[in-house]
Amino acid sequence: MFDDYVEQRSQFVCYQVSNYERHNNALFVRKDQIVSPVGQVTRGEVAHVHESDGSMHMIFGPSDARTVIEKGWGERHPLSGVYPGLPVTYLMIYAPRDQEEVALVQQLVRAAIQNLCLCEIPPPRLSYKPRVL
Repeated sequence: MFDDYVEQRSQFVCYQVSNYERHNNALFVRKDQIVSPVGQVTRGEVAHVHESDGSMHMIFGPSDARTVIEKGWGERHPLSGVYPGLPVTYLMIYAPRDQEEVALVQQLVRAAIQNLCLCEIPPPRLSYKPRVL
């Protein structure tokens, strides 16, 4: 899901083992690109995918998190804002079911990256095809 960003925007992001899941890779803002206080708290982790169902956890800015919840694209993690290191804007994003939802998730990933680096990045060309559940 995040390969397009890592391949095409490697000056901003990379893969590392998730700080939260600890057994799979996550998308991280490169250490030299982390500017926001939330990025410091998450140590640069932007998002990770749950291989079991394709859902994701992402960290957003407050207004983007509100939009995600209001639009029904995801929900707040029960421990966000409670557990140390989980910002209140740590959300679960539902797995994309079609190409339109894949494009939406790519926009959400971009918003999450920009939240941590406080910079504008161009969207990548999409190559990801959703898994049929």
